[in-house]
Amino acid sequence: MRELPTSQDKKNARAVLVGGLLVLLVGGYFIGRTLFKDTPKEEDISAALPAPAQSNPIPELDANTIRQKLMNKEQFVFVDVRGQADFESEHLLGSRSISTGALATFVPEEGRTVIIVFSAQDKNTRETTETILRQKSYPVFMLKGGIEAWKRGGNQLISAGDPNSFLDQSKVTYISLDEFKKLYFNPPTNLLLLDVQTTEAYERAHIRGAFHIPLKELEKRSGEIPAGSTIVVYGENELTSFQGGVRLADLNIFTGKTLAGSDYLKKESGLPIEP
Repeated sequence: MRELPTSQDKKNARAVLVGGLLVLLVGGYFIGRTLFKDTPKEEDISAALPAPAQSNPIPELDANTIRQKLMNKEQFVFVDVRGQADFESEHLLGSRSISTGALATFVPEEGRTVIIVFSAQDKNTRETTETILRQKSYPVFMLKGGIEAWKRGGNQLISAGDPNSFLDQSKVTYISLDEFKKLYFNPPTNLLLLDVQTTEAYERAHIRGAFHIPLKELEKRSGEIPAGSTIVVYGENELTSFQGGVRLADLNIFTGKTLAGSDYLKKESGLPIEP
């Protein structure tokens, strides 16, 4: 007959069970330390990683500061990194159109500070421009707010001359062919007849005595126009004549009138046409 376990047997069994559990716990502890002792904590990993490079933004100058510096005779180079079509549509007086591709090799004249003209709506071009400029050692600033802010402030711009623009229309004062002929044949001493045709068109036909500066060169050569002149401007067609009048106004030359119509270069106009 099978004997029932005694009280001592039960105590011994419990002791074995507890001892086994302790062995398992101690063994698990040391195994865990072995497996994970070399695994860095997440915060340790973050601390060990190199800090991301900080992008130093190119400093900005606003329009008011630029105007003040210009009044103080500081020397600037305005570099317009917008597309060529946007530049020709309107740009800052004396600015240069330089693409981001060409900017990498651009070096300003000694002693001049570069002002970058851009469109605030074109973030990619600005970022590319700043990346290139961080490698340069010459002084350079971004035009704060881009050309849009410059324009909103009513600052000087050279425009292509859009006949559908009310603003450009307001810049032009016309003189009729009959009124001009009276002026031409009885001229005041300060009359300047300004021909803004292309060179090819000028050589085909122009009014005798006209001073020729092609429209595309007028901004650069405006210093050749005598101060205080009574100016009558014309081109090879009505559009060029209009654009010539707009360009004079944009250059702050307000003594000019634009010859109206398109008959002034014809032999029957009553004017001496050369050659």
